[in-house]
Amino acid sequence: MATKNAKPSKTVKPGKAVSLGRHTDAMVDALKNRDDIDWVKKEMLLGLSRAWDLIEQTGNNTQTIPSISRELREIWDSTSLPNDGDIFE
Repeated sequence: MATKNAKPSKTVKPGKAVSLGRHTDAMVDALKNRDDIDWVKKEMLLGLSRAWDLIEQTGNNTQTIPSISRELREIWDSTSLPNDGDIFE
């Protein structure tokens, strides 16, 4: 399988850990053991984090980062997660 620029895409091998990207990694850590958050909000937070990581990897659509950031913050605040620092540091 190849990407648009004819570079081979990375494949996932069974049993091998794959880096998710810094935003997704941070969100996974923040959501661990948080059974009080419904799965829809969890998936929204993870999806936005994945989108941000993809933008950083490709360099495409960087103008959407402020919107993604704003949406992440609104969902984050609506879940009443602790606001004791930036989870993306």
